[in-house]
Amino acid sequence: MTTDPALSGIADERAQDIAAGGSMTDATTFQKMRNAGYGTVADAVGWGFPSAGAATTSWLAGPVRNQLLDCKFTAAGGGHAVTSSQSPTWALVLGVGAPGQAPGSTGAAGNNPAPAPGTTGSTGDGQLTAEERQVLDSINDARAHPQKYPPSGNTSGAAMNSCANPVQYSQQLRDIARDHNNFLASRPIDWVNQYPNMHTGPDGKLAWDPGAPMDQAGYRTYRGENVATGFPTSAEVMRFWMQDDERSAWGHRNFILNCTNQEAGVGHDQGGPGGHYWTLDMGAR
Repeated sequence: MTTDPALSGIADERAQDIAAGGSMTDATTFQKMRNAGYGTVADAVGWGFPSAGAATTSWLAGPVRNQLLDCKFTAAGGGHAVTSSQSPTWALVLGVGAPGQAPGSTGAAGNNPAPAPGTTGSTGDGQLTAEERQVLDSINDARAHPQKYPPSGNTSGAAMNSCANPVQYSQQLRDIARDHNNFLASRPIDWVNQYPNMHTGPDGKLAWDPGAPMDQAGYRTYRGENVATGFPTSAEVMRFWMQDDERSAWGHRNFILNCTNQEAGVGHDQGGPGGHYWTLDMGAR
C-alpha cells in the first residue's frame, strides 16, 4: 500500500472538520476521494488518542480492523487535528484506484460491495447491510402494525398508534448514524451506556441539539435518535426498542411510532467494547 498526498490532504481535512465540530460526512469524504481517482473507498476516524500508533492500535482491536487489513486497498492517507480542548483527532482514508484518474475509471467504481461482517468505519458504497435493511423494514412494519410488537411489563405511556406514512430511507441519516457508531466504539462501554452519553457526539452536542449533524443536514422540523449496544441481530434490537423499553418509559418505542418522522437512517457496526452498535436517526426536514 502506498501513501498518496491527495488522500492525506482529504484525511487532514476530515480530521480538522471533526475537531471543529463541522459537518463533513462519510459521503462528502468519499466523493472527494472519488474525485481524486479512487473507485472503492473507506475511512476510519478516532478521538482522544495521544499518537497515531495509539489510534492504529485501537482501530486494529476494534470495528475497523477488517478494513485496515483488507488487501484490496492500494493507497492510504492519514490526517490529524486537535480540538479546542487539545484532544487529538485522527482520520485514515483508504482507496482502490490510481490517483489522477477520472472518477469512475476503475473497474470497481459504482460497484462497491457491502461492508463485510465485523467492519466499522464506513465503506463508500451507499448500500445498507442486510441487518440495517431489516431494521428499517421492521420500523415501517411497526409503524403500520404496532399491535404486532406488544409492549411488555408496565405498558403505561407506551404508544399504540399506527402511522399512515412509512419513513423513507435517508443516506444522509445512515451516514450520520454510522459516524456516531464509530465514535461510540471509541469510548468505554460503561460511558456509552450512561444516559445521555450514548447520544453525545465528539463535539459534546446531543444528537438533537442545534448544530449537531442532523440539524446541519437539514432536519429542522423534528429529529431524534435511538441507540443500542450489544444486540447481535436486528430482531433483538427491535424487540429492545419496541417491546422491552419499560425502563426508558417507552421513549424508544414512542420515537419509532412518532408519525412526525418522515426519513430514517440506521447504522449497525460490529466490534469495539460493546460488541454491536446500533444507531437509528430519524427526523423531518
